[in-house]
Amino acid sequence: MENHGATLELNIEEIIRAAKEAAATHSKDWILNQIRGLGAVEGQAQEELDNDRPSSAAKDEEETPSEVKKCRRNTSRGEKKGDKRDAGELPEAGEQGPSKRAKENNVSRMNLEDYFSRIQYKGAAEKCDYQTLKEIFKQHIKAVPFESLSIQCGETIDLAIEVIYNKIVKKQRGGWCCEQNHLLFWVLKTMGYEVTMHGGNVYLPLQKMYSSYMALLVLKVVVDGQVYIVDGSFGASFQIWEPLELISGKDQPQVPATFRLTDIDGVWHFDQIRRKQYVLDHNLSNSDLLHKDECKQIYRFNLQERTIEDFMVINHLLQTSPDSLFRKKSICTLQLPDGVRSLYGWNYTEIKYNHKDNMDLVEFRTIKDKEVEMVLREI
Repeated sequence: MENHGATLELNIEEIIRAAKEAAATHSKDWILNQIRGLGAVEGQAQEELDNDRPSSAAKDEEETPSEVKKCRRNTSRGEKKGDKRDAGELPEAGEQGPSKRAKENNVSRMNLEDYFSRIQYKGAAEKCDYQTLKEIFKQHIKAVPFESLSIQCGETIDLAIEVIYNKIVKKQRGGWCCEQNHLLFWVLKTMGYEVTMHGGNVYLPLQKMYSSYMALLVLKVVVDGQVYIVDGSFGASFQIWEPLELISGKDQPQVPATFRLTDIDGVWHFDQIRRKQYVLDHNLSNSDLLHKDECKQIYRFNLQERTIEDFMVINHLLQTSPDSLFRKKSICTLQLPDGVRSLYGWNYTEIKYNHKDNMDLVEFRTIKDKEVEMVLREI
């Protein structure tokens, strides 16, 4: 099954393009600060911004089932309500998140009780201990799918917390990394946990290197002096099921796999040690969809504290760049009690962890357009 960060090959020009699209609503200093966080060359960015050349809209031919594309067409006709901002328009900054549009949208009043109901958490909300953190986290990942279907539906993914809450809690939708972990940040902060945001770089297997730009959001939570990493939305078979202790070199066995964090000169590397996999259809045993490496690099991050605004440009780029996998494929994946289901374009995968003899059972199949709605409902 694919790593959804594997084909994010955004270059400096793409980063500068998104920054220029933000110029109408943000100061140049803010834009340059975003570019520094994404790893672009500041001097080149400054020159491009000064030139003030209009950027061209990204065009692509998505690998998306026609049933999902209908959602996009319906949105454009006004048959499906959603955020219809042009692809090149970046949201404005605001106190509660990156968008003033949150106040303009008819978002519901935010409260923990509705969130707990959404994830079917029935435990205490007054305790800020590890057991409560672990239980909320487990319920979240099994209730909220990692998905990027908003892009195929013609909706803009907005990082304002009110918009995310309305989408995931009230509308019973899923979300991608920045959405889900921003929601978890709000939940834990509201409960009284000591929690901070941090940025990371996804490992790109084809290039055998980490992305040069900050591409994902993770959380650091401190409970009784112990530090944990919480990431509720990397998704697929790479998803952790419990918070990870921030201890270098320690193998941390969980249901999906054994995970390991390693501190290398202040940069934390997140790796996964996988079981062997048994494929039901032996004709697919050598498929590129199957991960054959026992130890897999996933991403790395540092402990520099971030805010949600630090992720605005990359959030925009992943929605608009023709190189972004999320524009090329519809993606939806959800953790199950004993495994995970995923839909990448027309490729459906279901994994049952530790099915027998320390092996995961893997089923692959290609679905037809008419099956898409049914499969998404199951996920």
